[in-house]
Amino acid sequence: MIDVYIDDDDLALLFEGKKPKGKPKYQEAVIKKFKQKVQIIDSCSKTEDFYRLNSLNFEALQGDKAGLFSIRVDSQYRLEFSIERILEGETVIREIIRIIRLSNHYA
Repeated sequence: MIDVYIDDDDLALLFEGKKPKGKPKYQEAVIKKFKQKVQIIDSCSKTEDFYRLNSLNFEALQGDKAGLFSIRVDSQYRLEFSIERILEGETVIREIIRIIRLSNHYA
């Protein structure tokens, strides 16, 4: 089972269909794809399912972002998140996804 939380307040507002204060950071097309990707994550039963969905380009990040993971939103943006696994013995009973940022991959 996966629980998804959006830690970034602006992204949480965008996901709810509300507009954050200030100048928009993302185009409407990017926001729409962001929402779709969050819904895909939420519909999966475990993070291993992300590998089967090639369009997600699921990967573990490296360097100063080690410990984080990402999926592609489009050719320019990626969704960065952490994964916490809750174990019962050696069995994963729940995975918590914490969405941290929607980043411009080439910035």
